[in-house]
Amino acid sequence: MTINDILCVSNISACPARFRQALSILLPLECEFEHDGVTIRTENVQGDSGGRTFAGLDEATWAPLGFPYDDPTPKAVVAAYEQEWNALRACELPHPVGSALFIQGTNQGDHRCVAMLQASINDFNPASGKISEDGIMGAATVRAGWGMDSRDLARSFLSKSRARYKQLVAQHPALLKFADGWMSRVVAIEKFYEIGFDSSTLA
Repeated sequence: MTINDILCVSNISACPARFRQALSILLPLECEFEHDGVTIRTENVQGDSGGRTFAGLDEATWAPLGFPYDDPTPKAVVAAYEQEWNALRACELPHPVGSALFIQGTNQGDHRCVAMLQASINDFNPASGKISEDGIMGAATVRAGWGMDSRDLARSFLSKSRARYKQLVAQHPALLKFADGWMSRVVAIEKFYEIGFDSSTLA
């Protein structure tokens, strides 16, 4: 199976366009490949509490939900990621906020990423309009997400995401080996959606 196989399935399914676009960014960041550089292989890292991982889908999370690790299919990959996309209510959030949340949720955890998004929303809102930073994607968070410039909100969320990576490395130096990959992940999202910080705007 290749990334193209997965994207082809998403293109002929009922998946929304923004989901398909986000998936095309996410998969190269998540997949491990055979020696040919295109065939996706199953990871099984000793000591990893998540168990086997295929295309970024860990066994601990997705096996109970029926993901077929012994014989994964493109359709199963698309279905799993579409389920996560819907759980995050990504289509209900302004673009590209929902997409950035979805891509980072796969790596940093949905609950943590929603809490970071809520904190970003609160950075823009006055004290009287602050929402709970409980990590739950509810109607109040969706509504509040529309109350500011979407690119600024996405930029703020990714800034917090980057800061979280730095905090992890500071607390656990053994994680330094992952730092470049983590930071490259954020940069990839910023570049695709053209929401990177532009220092030329500073006076």
